[in-house]
Amino acid sequence: MQKAVDRDGDRSSIATLKNLIETDLATLWVDEQYKSAAITTQEVYPTGLKSCVVRVAGGELKTFVYGLDLMTEYAKITGCNMIEIYGREGWAKALKGFDKSHVVMSKRIL
Repeated sequence: MQKAVDRDGDRSSIATLKNLIETDLATLWVDEQYKSAAITTQEVYPTGLKSCVVRVAGGELKTFVYGLDLMTEYAKITGCNMIEIYGREGWAKALKGFDKSHVVMSKRIL
C-alpha cells in the first residue's frame, strides 16, 4: 500500500488510512491469494450524491478489476450512487465503463 500512498498526491498516509479503518470510516479489501489490497471510503456530496471511493489500491490490476465487482455490490448495498477510483492514468483503459477525469475515474451504479 505504501507505493499507492506515495502516488496519491498527499491525500493520505499509512497512518491516516489505518485510523480510518480502525474507526470504521474506511473499508480494507484484501486478497491474500493474489497479494493485493484496496481501501474504500464513502463520501456524500452536498447534492446528496453518495460515492464509494477507492482511495488507494496495490497489487495486480487484473486482481483489482475482479475485486471491483465486490466493491460495487457493497457500494450498492450501502446506498451509493456511484463508485470513484483514484488511480494511475493507465487504469482508465482497463476499467471499462469508467470515465476519466484527471486520474479520478467514476461510474454511476444506481
